[in-house]
Amino acid sequence: MEAAGWRDFDSCVKMEEYNARDYYGSFMTRALGVGASSLVTLLQIFLFFINPGVISSLLAQYPSGLYLGSRGSGQSRMLRVNERYLLQALAVYLFITAKHETTTQVTSADKFLEGKIRDAIGEMHKLTPGHEATEILGFKNVCQIIARYLITPKITKNICANFCAFLFSPGQDVALDEKLDYFTGKDNLNVRQVLTKKARIGLWFYELCCRVKCTYTGGSKTLPFLMYVHMHDGYQGERLSMVTVLMWCVVALWSIGANGVHPKDNPWPLTFIAMDSYYMSRAVVTYLVSIGQKFTASMNKCRFKMELEYLHRRGGTSKPGDYKSIYNSLTGELITWCFDKVESVGEKWNYSFGFKTLDKNKKSEKADYKMYQNIVPGYHWYKLFFSICDRFNYMLIDKSWPHKRGGHGKSGFEGTYHDFVMSCVFVNTRNAYLSIKGLDPSSIDFYTMMSRLAVDILKYSYTLDKPEHYGYYKSN
Repeated sequence: MEAAGWRDFDSCVKMEEYNARDYYGSFMTRALGVGASSLVTLLQIFLFFINPGVISSLLAQYPSGLYLGSRGSGQSRMLRVNERYLLQALAVYLFITAKHETTTQVTSADKFLEGKIRDAIGEMHKLTPGHEATEILGFKNVCQIIARYLITPKITKNICANFCAFLFSPGQDVALDEKLDYFTGKDNLNVRQVLTKKARIGLWFYELCCRVKCTYTGGSKTLPFLMYVHMHDGYQGERLSMVTVLMWCVVALWSIGANGVHPKDNPWPLTFIAMDSYYMSRAVVTYLVSIGQKFTASMNKCRFKMELEYLHRRGGTSKPGDYKSIYNSLTGELITWCFDKVESVGEKWNYSFGFKTLDKNKKSEKADYKMYQNIVPGYHWYKLFFSICDRFNYMLIDKSWPHKRGGHGKSGFEGTYHDFVMSCVFVNTRNAYLSIKGLDPSSIDFYTMMSRLAVDILKYSYTLDKPEHYGYYKSN
């Protein structure tokens, strides 16, 4: 192991930090066409994420419109859906999602949903005075649009590109984690069972999140912001290389501030990716080190047996607060074993790359050495960075469409996928708005904010043109 550059490490490390402006993720408000943050609205942020490109992709799913059935006269009804009608249905979808009311009686689920859509349209019409009731779609048409116009993995890539394009900087750290979204449908290749997750069975998503700061009168808080999400596709093979997942994340990270183009060199050389042991392998380490991407991660002992045998070759005590490390002087890799001070956490292994080592004998580094000498190398920052994805997933609870999916020619899987991505859009919209406006997150709840956004979307739809053709056509 010495020949490979590894040696015992009894010093300490520090993290090279961005300045105060770039330490946390921040947003590019000029992308919205406004210069001052005071002029930013929820609607502007939402329409930046669900932009004309996303809307066009949704509309392209039914280029001829929606067939709504026929009547005894031999005529069939066709609804020509355009941006106006799609946004109206989306406004109703958001209004109902914000309330998160559902039925416990399966037999009456369809009628319950129809009633909720009818009620939502009525409430929203009252909140938009000055407009005729005929300017908004009827509840049956809204039901059809909500059921059929669904976000696909291809459209999700465009939405994620919009997330990254709205960021001015990713901040000091981003975190990679996974989310199991509960689903028990018949799509066997995409449904995964993971007993360690709360949902236990569902759709498996990879998420990359950063931290954004919300500074307001009386304090400040950090909020999670989703940069990238990708569902594990069982049809491409059950086993997906973790190097591939990291490549996707690096492309998303490096594209920030680069106008969506993946640059040759890392534009954010001080940003760390934090991840759990699920992603860590020798291939992942080799890839990240080769491109100079800093990271800190927990380790799976079975994948790094040689390194850990070298680390523990001298034995030692195992009590809360103990730790030891080895460092590779050739590559800058750092491995640390730690018995967490919280005894219930127990033993942890951390693999990091990109920290600066400190020498207590160098006069220029003595002050830093004194500051960091009691901090566990690598592991300290991993604990600090990694929780951001957990916070984002916590915010997703009760933020998705609360009704049954499937029907109208669409599978339950397609609907569940759509609902998860839309819930990510809603949470991102809210967190970005709070950060830009400097509002206390506890000062306004999700329902109130999203209900206002739904009404704003409806008002905006009134300014758009109606489709040229709407009504009946002769059956063949």
